[in-house]
Amino acid sequence: MAVRKRWNRENLKNKSVEFADTVDSKLVQVIPGLEDEPEDYWQRFKSVIKEQAKEIVRYSIGPTIKKPWITESMLEITDH
Repeated sequence: MAVRKRWNRENLKNKSVEFADTVDSKLVQVIPGLEDEPEDYWQRFKSVIKEQAKEIVRYSIGPTIKKPWITESMLEITDH
């Protein structure tokens, strides 16, 4: 069974104000200048969001749940 990393939604709900405040304060530091290329600014912007999410929201690690195309209830219906 594969393990997937997903953002911990519960932490995001509980810590949304902290996350938003921290991201806001960090983004002020990466405001683009006139000489900055859009791609450079985008990479800094994305980095701030990801770093703060890793620190505050964190990952929820668990097994990947894959649903089979045909379930037991479907088989029961077709058997009747």
